[in-house]
Amino acid sequence: ALGLENIHSEEDWGAVITDMLNRDLDQASGSMEIHGQESIYHILRFRPWGWFVTAYVTQEAINGATYSIRMGTLAAALICAVLMLLGISLFSRHLVVAPIRTLRDAAKTMASGQSLESIAVNSRDELGELARDMEKSFHLLDEGRRRLEKWSQKLEEDVSERTADLAEANHLLQDEIKS
Repeated sequence: ALGLENIHSEEDWGAVITDMLNRDLDQASGSMEIHGQESIYHILRFRPWGWFVTAYVTQEAINGATYSIRMGTLAAALICAVLMLLGISLFSRHLVVAPIRTLRDAAKTMASGQSLESIAVNSRDELGELARDMEKSFHLLDEGRRRLEKWSQKLEEDVSERTADLAEANHLLQDEIKS
């Protein structure tokens, strides 16, 4: 920078260019008031033709561009956050909700007394352990139910046999009483 902070006229531009020539500079930057607005400038020297190319931008334009960049960045961050939450939601649905629904359906099947071969939860976490424990419980209940049915059938057979024996004994007793 040249140290000329407040340039208000074309004469001030001339002073900047003169200073660049005296110091043999190819470029200079600074701030000044142009047309009543605070601005930032940059001057490049084009030596082959002896030209000086100047560019400036007002502080208001910089603030507007900065605001637009901030809002764009905020919008992009919000979109990324929403997409991330959606991804997390789908991921958790796959890892948590689906196995819990499978376990719920298996519990309903167990409660209705229907046959259940296995529970399709293949994870190695707590839900997988719960599924394996439910399968064991179902197989134990199923085995107990089969034993109970077998004992019930055996009991019915024994009762039928004893009833037949009693009926025959009763018949013999009645025959003896009549004779």
